[in-house]
Parts: sequence; C-alpha cells; structure tokens
Amino acid sequence: MSDFYKNNRVVVNNGDYREQHGKVLDDITGYSHLRRHYQIKLDGGIIVNLAGSSLQLETLTLNEVNAEVANLKHQIIEVASQLPEKMGTELPNHLGYLHDALIFRNQSRFSTEYSYITGELARAIEGRYVTQQWCETIKIGLEKLQHNMDCNLTYTS
Repeated sequence: MSDFYKNNRVVVNNGDYREQHGKVLDDITGYSHLRRHYQIKLDGGIIVNLAGSSLQLETLTLNEVNAEVANLKHQIIEVASQLPEKMGTELPNHLGYLHDALIFRNQSRFSTEYSYITGELARAIEGRYVTQQWCETIKIGLEKLQHNMDCNLTYTS
C-alpha cells in the first residue's frame, strides 16, 4: 500500500469516482484506522474522502504529456485576443519551454518556466483579462505536469 502526500496527483481506481483524477489535500487517517484515508480534490472541484487502497499515483506517458501541453496551448490561444499582446504571444512560447524542460528532466528550467506561467496567469486574473475559473483549469494541467516532473525525478534518482 502506498502512502500519498499533500499535493500528490492521484487517480481513483474504483467506486463512484473511478478513473477520475485529482490531488491529495490531506491525510485524514485517524489513529484508530488500519487503512489510510485521504481527502482528495477531484479535477472537477469536488472534494471527497477516499481510502488509500482506491488510489494510485498519477503518472503521465510521453503521449499524455504532449497532449496536456497541446491542450494548455490551445486553451491559451483561444483567449489570447483578450490578453495583453505580449502575454498572449509569450504564454504559448513558455509552455513550449516548459514542455522541453519536462522532456529533458531539467528541473531548474521547468521551475523557471512554471513560475513565469503561473505569474502571468495571476496577472491575467488581476487585470480581469480572464476569469479565475478559466485559470483554475489551466492550473490543473500545470499541476499534472509539475507532478510528472517530480515523479520522474524521484523515480530516476
């Protein structure tokens, strides 16, 4: 049985939420429980309590990484006309740099690009160019990529 930690990305294996993805918010196992239980925020925003035995760590294949980056770029390009010109053109470029860093397992570059992108998204919300809800969907994708980077470094070290 695996232990999961706060912010781990997980996939639900069975039950009502089977095959849904989310992140661990907290370990809610009490001292009297033999099985670990976790509070999970599913990607749809629902918060559920699930047994650790019904969860597995989310890992992305190279094809899934490529698809996630393509999806993020597509979403950003769709709203690019609402963003300041520089932001609208640079965000897709920096997603490409983030992708390259992930593929080559360059944690430093990945962190730099991740920080840049999330900072620009925060500016876009502050400037009311995009909604908080729209940014949340982008952040879920970025968290998946961040988790994948962390897992790749953990399992290859």
